[in-house]
Amino acid sequence: MVELELLKPVFEKFGKVHKIILHTKLNVKLEEKCTSNYFGEKPKGGFKVGYIVFQNESSVRKVLEHPVSESLLLTSFKDKNQLNIGRNPGFARKDSVNKQILSKERNKRSKKQLLNFYTFQIKESKMNHLESLRKKFEEDKQKIDVLKKSRRFKPF
Repeated sequence: MVELELLKPVFEKFGKVHKIILHTKLNVKLEEKCTSNYFGEKPKGGFKVGYIVFQNESSVRKVLEHPVSESLLLTSFKDKNQLNIGRNPGFARKDSVNKQILSKERNKRSKKQLLNFYTFQIKESKMNHLESLRKKFEEDKQKIDVLKKSRRFKPF
């Protein structure tokens, strides 16, 4: 929600501002002010139409002569809710984080792909796995033999 106090200094560089009126839609008539002692005005969210009333006509001319390409900036937030900061602020926009996300997506895609789709592929993969286990077994067997030979039996 844009605060009226924040808008005033932006337009005061053109001249003295008498008042600023905000409406939620294009409206010619003035809205009634809330007269309740207990309930304040409801904040107007969403798109707004603003009517800025200057004290002098010359300041209106200055605003109209202001180039459109040169923007007026308002860079202050008073309301924490306006910043939309929740419990999970989202991921950081860094190259390292983007790389991690891309690598996770690649891993997900690779897991989804079927490596052994056909039955003969499944048989081949099982055979290859058994072969590798046999080789490993033979290597371990040789290591154990070497260890046995290097040991010396020493009774008392």
